[in-house]
Amino acid sequence: MSEINTVEAERTNLDLHVDLCAQRYTLLEKRLEIVESKVDSLAQQIQKSSSSISTVIITSAGTVVCSVLGLIGVILMKM
Repeated sequence: MSEINTVEAERTNLDLHVDLCAQRYTLLEKRLEIVESKVDSLAQQIQKSSSSISTVIITSAGTVVCSVLGLIGVILMKM
């Protein structure tokens, strides 16, 4: 009910409206800052995991290439 009274009072008092809008924008700005920091944190985590995945893929590919070269070497030695 107090919210309804606030809205009604805001309609008749411009100074009250301006003050309440300033408070609302301050709260919205704080919330946006929190969301931005969480998004930045998630982006950093994704970048780190992407780097780790790339390292695993490169290492695995290197292992496969070395294994194939070794197998070819063994086959050539037996001929």
